[in-house]
Amino acid sequence: MMVKLRILTVILLLNCTVFSQTDTNKICLPYKTAQNVAKDLIQCDAIRAELNETNQLVSHQRSLISLKDSVISTYHEKTINYQNQITQYNQIITNQNIMVSQLETENDSLNEKLSFYQTATGYITGGLVAVMGLLTFIVTAK
Repeated sequence: MMVKLRILTVILLLNCTVFSQTDTNKICLPYKTAQNVAKDLIQCDAIRAELNETNQLVSHQRSLISLKDSVISTYHEKTINYQNQITQYNQIITNQNIMVSQLETENDSLNEKLSFYQTATGYITGGLVAVMGLLTFIVTAK
């Protein structure tokens, strides 16, 4: 757009009566000035091309940054999920330890009852054997 504007300006200036050419072989502007104008126009085109390339690079870098941000976001979500799993596993282990403790307490209680019943059974069996022995002695003594 700027190049066209500059060219249009130069053309309009050349058509003006003050700057217009009377001979088609000569330029009203000095040769050095025309050369500098041409250099400036070429530099402007080069700067525009460089700006376009820079804008493309910036756009490409932004897309790469967006992609990297999405990867980071995915890893962050995975980290949160792993932390939640660890918390749940720790809760499961705590619950298992509580259940084991309750089962050990119940086992101790049952062992005490078993010991009592074994002792009582021993006394009862001993008493029955003594009664049987006494009855046998009484029956054989007669």
